[in-house]
Amino acid sequence: MPLTLRDLLAFGCGGDHVAVTAERLSDRPIATAAAVAGIEEIGEVGPGTLVCSDDPSLAADEPGFVTALRLAAERRAAGLLVPGRPESVPPAVLALANHLDVAVVLTDAGDSPERIVAIMNLLLPATTSADAAVIGMVTRRLHQNLTDAEGMIRVLTTVLRLPVGVVDTQLRVVAGNLPAQALRDLPRGLRGRSARQQVHAVDEDSLLVVQPIRLAPASPVNLRIAAVVPAVPALARTVSQALVVAAWAFVAYLATVSLTLEREGGKRAALLTRLLDEAEAPAAYVLERATAAGWRLDGVHTGVHVRADGGDVTPSFLSYRLGEALVSIDRTSTPLPDGDGWSFWLTDLDDEQEARTLTALRTALLEVERSCEGVRMRAGIGAPGEGTAGIRDSLVDARLACAVARTREEPGAVERVGSSSATRLLIHHYVTDAQLGFARQLLGPLLTADPSGQLLRTLASYLDRQSSATGTAVDLGIHRNTVLQRLDRIRSLVPVDLTDPDERLGLHLAVRLLLRQSHPAPAALPGTGRPSAGRQALLAVGRTGGEQRKSQQPAQKPGRLLGHVHDHPVDHAHRRAQSALDQLRKRSVG
Repeated sequence: MPLTLRDLLAFGCGGDHVAVTAERLSDRPIATAAAVAGIEEIGEVGPGTLVCSDDPSLAADEPGFVTALRLAAERRAAGLLVPGRPESVPPAVLALANHLDVAVVLTDAGDSPERIVAIMNLLLPATTSADAAVIGMVTRRLHQNLTDAEGMIRVLTTVLRLPVGVVDTQLRVVAGNLPAQALRDLPRGLRGRSARQQVHAVDEDSLLVVQPIRLAPASPVNLRIAAVVPAVPALARTVSQALVVAAWAFVAYLATVSLTLEREGGKRAALLTRLLDEAEAPAAYVLERATAAGWRLDGVHTGVHVRADGGDVTPSFLSYRLGEALVSIDRTSTPLPDGDGWSFWLTDLDDEQEARTLTALRTALLEVERSCEGVRMRAGIGAPGEGTAGIRDSLVDARLACAVARTREEPGAVERVGSSSATRLLIHHYVTDAQLGFARQLLGPLLTADPSGQLLRTLASYLDRQSSATGTAVDLGIHRNTVLQRLDRIRSLVPVDLTDPDERLGLHLAVRLLLRQSHPAPAALPGTGRPSAGRQALLAVGRTGGEQRKSQQPAQKPGRLLGHVHDHPVDHAHRRAQSALDQLRKRSVG
């Protein structure tokens, strides 16, 4: 038999609701639900229909509501779900509704009738008596236990008397008593974005029913409810329907959590901290809240870290402006407060999307700079990584890249760290004191002749702009002739041939290393290149203070500015940099 109005309302399909008519009317079976925009549409519904509307003219305290009751009775509708409060309904109207056998449910919820109807019609397909009994029991008990995942899974396990659990994107059981071996042979496709229920054979005698949990059509699927069922068609059908109901219960629970996170922005920052700390195997609590926040956890992620320097603008306004500016990149990725800036990540970018992201990110940073006087925005993009561990690692890289971007003078600077990117050559754990000493030795004459650093900044801008004097002049806001005069002086102080590609590369790296001394990059554990814990690394990476080196190297020993440090592999970028810097060292010594 079909579900009753009481069953549907116990699940919470009508939001904040109250049935104001006789109890017997709540036990009437519901054939279907329909949303209507006006009173005339009630005349078109079929028998057993629950009519839902948010039309103000159909509110229970409006004169037109009596006409709606009579039309519903003529069509043998099961009831009306309309706006209103119990105290505002005249007793005579309630008496008429009871006399006409039309249930009246009042709601002040913000859900649209169309959404309520969609949920109800998902639950209303004709079922057997056994199906209805099980689903009714699941619905009522879940309504009483919408507090956490463990509580809801206990309800399902008790009612269904089967192993049930919540599974994350990496096929780990994060809640419940579902045996891990039931997931062992699942196809790779289950880890994807599918929002459809799936059924897989565990062995000859049992099936695995997997129901995705999704807040909205565009939301990510980070969690799924799964149950092992004997291979009996009738029982599998009942469990399948029960898991659909349970998924909506989870959606209701996560929607509440989502509202809490929206109201208390600080909780999102704390949630990110915990997710990064537990990146290898996040707890159920963390996964639930990340899902409620709309975060995408499966797939290949590219981390982005943004930092603002200077200006007299409050962090909250900067965060608001940054969020607005970043909408063009990804409407689902909200920048989260993270240490000294903001972090977010993008998922499954192809080469073309990655190129567009670089351009759009710089455009967004420039937009923020234009609207916030005196603020200079910088950003770093990390190397892609898979799963929650990939989010952590890519954000570590992004913060490193952001530290490098802060050494550049141009507005809206963006740096990217790839697996073999030259930016990695500027990361702290690749640099030794001897190498820094050589950079100081090579460029020391510039600093001695110009303690203000004007010549060094001019050289950095010139090299950043592919040796364009015009571009350097625009960047620094000076005349092109002034740039040429400074370059002549630089050539007289530093014995480098700027027309030689290798020497130019080596000089560029040396300039960056010296500029980094005013914006130190973070430390990493020797021999690892990765932090001991995700969050500790992210905090360490963002530091701009710390002790400065107290003494320079007394003498430059034969060696290279960048090279094989702490057993890190030397890639092509390393080798070219080494060659360029070797040439520079030899020329400077000679």
